[in-house]
Amino acid sequence: MLVRLLKANLFYNILLVPLTGILLLSQSLRIKVAFTQTNGDLSSPLSQLLINTDIPYWGAVLINYGLVLLIGFLLMHINAKFSVIKEQTFLPTYILFFLVFALPSLHHIQPVYIAAVFLLLSLYTIFRVYDKKEVIRNAFNAGFLTGLASVFYLPYLLLILIIPASISTVKGKASAKEFFASWIGLFLVWLFYFTYFFVFGKVQSFFDLFNNAIQFANRDILLKIPVIIYLSILALLTILASGFIILQYDTRKISTRRYFKVLAFYFFATLALFAVPSTSIELLVIISLPLTFLFSNYLILMRRRFWSETFLFLIIAFAFGLQYLIK
Repeated sequence: MLVRLLKANLFYNILLVPLTGILLLSQSLRIKVAFTQTNGDLSSPLSQLLINTDIPYWGAVLINYGLVLLIGFLLMHINAKFSVIKEQTFLPTYILFFLVFALPSLHHIQPVYIAAVFLLLSLYTIFRVYDKKEVIRNAFNAGFLTGLASVFYLPYLLLILIIPASISTVKGKASAKEFFASWIGLFLVWLFYFTYFFVFGKVQSFFDLFNNAIQFANRDILLKIPVIIYLSILALLTILASGFIILQYDTRKISTRRYFKVLAFYFFATLALFAVPSTSIELLVIISLPLTFLFSNYLILMRRRFWSETFLFLIIAFAFGLQYLIK
């Protein structure tokens, strides 16, 4: 019943989706303190512009709420455009809310969310190369958008490595032109960014961005028992949903197979970013992007409704329960 209710492409979900987000954020919206720089990532000056603002904490939560709504809309648009999942559904947006708002530390505005918007736009650009003869512009745009994402969240810089492979996967083949086009797009973003520092005499601050990336972030939240159980459930569901995709691989359209391969690239590449010392639980935001499609496909298409309902119930229960179990 839960799956059928949340997957339906009906009017009531237009109202229920934003209401779900507000309910998940209700605890954080009650916090009366000011939003300070200690509440967020200081990996770049752009991040500091977001953080060093004289707004209450609930204001920072509402701004972030708007960003997550935008990300949810982009997920639905990508699914509508490319039929990643067999039916039009609100379920990916619901799952996004349940995953990223499960942890209170991810409720307020953070650069990783802004970077996620650019990363989704990059993914959209990559998916569009299917059946295109000339994809150099798409490769350039994907690199450029990934560069913009990395300006907000530096570890995303490494995701440029999977763009040529992703384009090659979707298109069926790729040449050196697409490879260089994606790198040129990334290079131009950082050239403009460096120019800003150079013009204002802050070259040392530019290099400090990379020094900050090798400073170890606080990962204590990953050691909390409720979080370990929650992440274990997500890992189990990821394995089961991946196995389900593999079993039905031959029955899916060629384009859909390729899209899921690209999503797998981004999933594993993001997991690898945990090797960057400055990263922490905020990477769950990016990991959630491919997982929304993977989980939605599994929950909608699996035949044993008992298990689909059970897994969705567990996701929802932890999303709301962790608000009280983690401080």
